[in-house]
Amino acid sequence: MIEQFWMRLQQENPELCNDLQHDYPSIWFIQQQIDGVLITIETLQRAGIQDAEICTERLNELIEELSPARFLFVKKIFESTLRDDLPAFKETGLLNSVILHIVVACKPVFRHYGFQNQGSDDKNLAYAIGLMVKFFLEDFDKFLKH
Repeated sequence: MIEQFWMRLQQENPELCNDLQHDYPSIWFIQQQIDGVLITIETLQRAGIQDAEICTERLNELIEELSPARFLFVKKIFESTLRDDLPAFKETGLLNSVILHIVVACKPVFRHYGFQNQGSDDKNLAYAIGLMVKFFLEDFDKFLKH
């Protein structure tokens, strides 16, 4: 499943895949997401559901959740929100990892607005994602101060 995920990610966004391969926290985070999918598949198999389509369906859900379009959409909003502090995130290597966490946190927002691609011009979606970025950064700042 992991190999399938990386192959699909490389096909859809090779630049992002290359960046993530050099970012240990991002790889660890993606591994956690894949492990969660594997637990779901194992649970279904123990319940007697032995279907090869389950694996493909769960993998597609994971790829949709971490899709390059969503990643790039959040990254664009993150960068515009954090203009002054952006170099610090890039220098520390935290940028991709933080954006991946925000993408996952925004999953319900993307579903609510029916996000399909990076070219989405839904201002309400952009505003909602902007708020999620703001909340995430406030929590991140509190974490750093402790």
